[in-house]
Amino acid sequence: MEKGDLQAPVGYDGNSFGYRDIDGSKIHKALREKYGDEGYGEGDVIGFYINLPDGDKYAPKNQNLVWYKGQRYVYSQDAKEDPPKVVPG
Repeated sequence: MEKGDLQAPVGYDGNSFGYRDIDGSKIHKALREKYGDEGYGEGDVIGFYINLPDGDKYAPKNQNLVWYKGQRYVYSQDAKEDPPKVVPG
């Protein structure tokens, strides 16, 4: 599964979307487009729609749960990486 870059701003890559408060533009894949007539401010309510695939098509994944300081967390291992290759010379 492809993941977004956590060190990049929201909307930087194809795995995230951003919505600017100043001018109301949207950002996706680092491209800003006009979206709406104005931005938003304190007290405004922002809604959004997420279209998810049919849940019957995908079996639920078993989650590794751990307890830490009285809270339950999901533990996942990072993908295994190949060791660095020796470069001759």
